[in-house]
Amino acid sequence: TISNHLIKDNNSTHVSLLPTLMMCMLLGTLLVAGTFVILGYFRKSFIVQLLPSSCVAGFLAGIGLIMMIEGIKISTGIPLTFNNLSDLFLTWNNFRHIFFGCLLGFGLYFCKRLHIGSPIQSIPTFVVLPLILFYAILWFSDTSITNARMNGWYLEEAESKPFYSLYEELYGHIDQINWLAIFKTLPSLLAMDFIIVIDFLLQIAGTERYCAVNMDFDKELMLAGINNVFGSFIGAIPAFSAVKCTHKLLLKR
Repeated sequence: TISNHLIKDNNSTHVSLLPTLMMCMLLGTLLVAGTFVILGYFRKSFIVQLLPSSCVAGFLAGIGLIMMIEGIKISTGIPLTFNNLSDLFLTWNNFRHIFFGCLLGFGLYFCKRLHIGSPIQSIPTFVVLPLILFYAILWFSDTSITNARMNGWYLEEAESKPFYSLYEELYGHIDQINWLAIFKTLPSLLAMDFIIVIDFLLQIAGTERYCAVNMDFDKELMLAGINNVFGSFIGAIPAFSAVKCTHKLLLKR
């Protein structure tokens, strides 16, 4: 959503697009970091307890719906709209890209929903086995990766560049940044900040319940905030720890 704002802005040129996007990422990560630190310092993590369960369920469902819509658009190149339904679901050339993704998605969902196996086992299984099957089909059908990419089974090949080239684009072209476009993305940045903070607090609450340990929510917020402050200057997106599975493995040892 944020990148779409920047791309559609009439004042953004091809030269300014990448440094503007990276600066937007930097400021967005700093915004999340600041929110984490402030909530942790003033010990306000209890706000997650004030959220009704219906709101939390709707929040998570909304995220899933957005991911599904964007996933269909990325895999087929066609946005999910009412007018495009026939092209997406009644044309095999497009539907095949959705069909196999749905098999994986529903498989993971039912494993999680019905508590079949452990996420430590099911998630790698649903990632590795389809990859083996996919490349086996390519091999038996004598299809090259180049031809598979042309048929839409891969994303476009990215140009190989040194890792530091992105930092050169940001810190070497600060004068090219479109600050007005960044200002227009402020509502999206604030929404992202809210979603990430709530998601992190829910993750901590789930980890505490799942692992049966007492966790200092405010301290976790402070640590995550400090981590994001440093990460923002090297192009990192907002991030936080997910230690539930790690803790479970340690208990098994």
